[in-house]
Amino acid sequence: MRSKPLKPYVDVELVGILQKAAGTRKVRLDIRKDLEVIDLVKKLIKLYGESLATALFNPVSTDPRTNSLILINGREITTLRGLKTLVTAGDHVVLLPISHGG
Repeated sequence: MRSKPLKPYVDVELVGILQKAAGTRKVRLDIRKDLEVIDLVKKLIKLYGESLATALFNPVSTDPRTNSLILINGREITTLRGLKTLVTAGDHVVLLPISHGG
């Protein structure tokens, strides 16, 4: 079991088009209990609106992994429990778009 400082929040980093859609690169979300990745994504969409939803989801999928990699503390969530991976206070989450310009 990992030991982490007691912080009632999660730091989320949005990269590329996701940053542009939300209008910010970093956000600190208060969480009082563990939540699944999909619930964290829904919380972000509630905060930042339809432009973030459009950037995260393609029109035929309800899975944000089709358009982005999601990492928790440096580990991609498909190596964990996918969208059911629990996010806990003190975690660092990165949402990285799969397609990007160069």
